[in-house]
Amino acid sequence: MEAAQAAPGSNLKGEFTMSETGSAPLVARYVPEGAATNSLAIISLVMSVVGLGLVGVITGHISLGQIKRTHEQGRGLALAGVIVGYVGIAAVVITIFITTIYAFMFFPYFSSFQLLTR
Repeated sequence: MEAAQAAPGSNLKGEFTMSETGSAPLVARYVPEGAATNSLAIISLVMSVVGLGLVGVITGHISLGQIKRTHEQGRGLALAGVIVGYVGIAAVVITIFITTIYAFMFFPYFSSFQLLTR
């Protein structure tokens, strides 16, 4: 993707980006300097950090699609939200697995054999 600055003397304060699309070989788009940040990207990162990893992953993937279509800012926020969300989900799954193993190893009361023989 190539980028070019606005012509000298113009009142545009951004850059023109050239990208290939499926329908046309080369398309020029103007991306303003103060382009808006995708709100779902912000929500994704906040929800992932707060501990709602599944919400962060879902909103992160949705925002990545929107950013690709609309050329908004916030791709890094969305990626961070998705990554932190997946790490949080993995941590919860591993914690549940280890806790279950620990319960069955050190507390024989939880063993199904003991419960059936009483």
